[in-house]
Amino acid sequence: MGGPFAAGAAWLEVEADSQAGAESEAVRLVSSALRDSGFTQDDAPLGPAAVTGIDREF
Repeated sequence: MGGPFAAGAAWLEVEADSQAGAESEAVRLVSSALRDSGFTQDDAPLGPAAVTGIDREF
């Protein structure tokens, strides 16, 4: 089982100009938060980021 409410899953909103930028920013934020909380990448490995949409103002 997986999905957005799976154990260890996190929802995060970031602002970026592209999907690649959103993925990079999300990984940077989560990695930093985990590191600041005392977790190593081995303690809490990250899976791939999933971008669900990009809102634009026209």
